[in-house]
Amino acid sequence: MKRHIIALILVFLSGHLIAEQRNVSGLFITNDQGAEYENTIFECKTGKTIKLSGKQEFEKFVELYFSLKNLNEYGELYVDLLISDYEVIDKTIYTHSHYDAKAVFEYVVKHSVDQKHINECRKDS
Repeated sequence: MKRHIIALILVFLSGHLIAEQRNVSGLFITNDQGAEYENTIFECKTGKTIKLSGKQEFEKFVELYFSLKNLNEYGELYVDLLISDYEVIDKTIYTHSHYDAKAVFEYVVKHSVDQKHINECRKDS
């Protein structure tokens, strides 16, 4: 009986953790020259600004970003990411926040410097 209860709890928790992850497509930029937005993705569908944070995988992604030589003049990189812990920022409390939400970077599904992808994303938002 205890095993069944433990198994049910584990299934519930794993389903809950998976449900917290989501894919997001957008334009990634980071603060390399004093820009307002640091480690930010501008989501294609909504136009929302999402502040990203993370650990080792995120640091690798930022290194990849800085290694790209053919970014456009704004430093935009089109990305499809898996994020977790998505949290909307309460604008009634943080009235001067430049961000709409914050999230934890899990991994990059794909990225592109192709201006066509970037322009399509801009149209969607």
